[in-house]
Amino acid sequence: MNKHMKSNLLNEGYGKNALIFDKADGSIIYSKKKKFIDMSNGAGTVFLGHNNKIFKNSIKKYLKLKLSNFAQPNKAAVDISFTLKKIFPEFSKFILCSTGAEANLKALRISRAVSKKNVIVNATGSWHGSLDQLLFSVNSKLHKKELSEGLDSGLKKNVIYIPYNDIEHSKKILDRIKKKISCVLIEPIQGGLPTDNCIKYLKFFK
Repeated sequence: MNKHMKSNLLNEGYGKNALIFDKADGSIIYSKKKKFIDMSNGAGTVFLGHNNKIFKNSIKKYLKLKLSNFAQPNKAAVDISFTLKKIFPEFSKFILCSTGAEANLKALRISRAVSKKNVIVNATGSWHGSLDQLLFSVNSKLHKKELSEGLDSGLKKNVIYIPYNDIEHSKKILDRIKKKISCVLIEPIQGGLPTDNCIKYLKFFK
């Protein structure tokens, strides 16, 4: 990190030699006027590109209507529920969340409530946010390692990993623990593995 750009942040990525980005446009992000292509699309949040016209126009409309970040039930939430219903008519109700981590936290809670089971199955290579229940990595033998200090020691036993894109091995693991499974989590198109042959693996879970 530049000596003139000090940070008090402990968040991942803000180390001594970190690049600090200060603006973005389209697929390009900048660090002190140096250009980089954002291959992550803002970690999946800006598929239309940074500062896209559609996004900027929606912000202008939002401000014009004097909407805000309400902690109370609000019209914007009701409106988006009807939009979601048009896109996903098979669902009767929706839960809105502020982050992907919060969405996954609530999804895990719902799956445990419905199934009355505790085991989470997670496909290797997936990232589901900074969630205690899923902050583990695995080696080639699927042995787990904590990604952070301070995790509840009991969480480790309730998450089982299956190898992404390996149907045979995944099926063996699932068959062995199927009576204990609360849910199966998969990041469908992973950043490091966006290949066509993953389609067959995803269809296996239908």
